[in-house]
Amino acid sequence: MKHLRVLRLANTRVSDATWQSLGSLDQLESLSVFGAAVTPAGLATLTRLTKLRRIYAGETNSAADISAPAANRR
Repeated sequence: MKHLRVLRLANTRVSDATWQSLGSLDQLESLSVFGAAVTPAGLATLTRLTKLRRIYAGETNSAADISAPAANRR
């Protein structure tokens, strides 16, 4: 999975431990987390993903003021 570029985690039970694991996917370009739990700590791990350009999120049970890390916004 080291070369994984697209990951869809729609309607899954994503924990902060799962988010930590995603931090090693350094080729990831697109991530979809519709209907998944998103926490600020989980999003913070995404700053390690320098090739991540697209984050698709909706219907999450996260706070409305959580946004993608600045390092990943383009």
